[in-house]
Amino acid sequence: MDKNRNIKQQYSSGALEPMPKESETPAVMEIKYKFDDWVGSEDILTLCQIYVQELENTTKDGVNEGFITG
Repeated sequence: MDKNRNIKQQYSSGALEPMPKESETPAVMEIKYKFDDWVGSEDILTLCQIYVQELENTTKDGVNEGFITG
């Protein structure tokens, strides 16, 4: 600062990271969890989605048939 409290020079002590080039593709990591004894190719997330859909279908059928009320 000068005597009038104006900033004369400003700097950063941190190193700047280079920007990735447009042609560079960022790395993507994918993690899949599987049951050891499952013979199918589905991972755990897919099996959970199938299970929830089947549960919803069963519940709708039960309501439609009058077995489930509420």
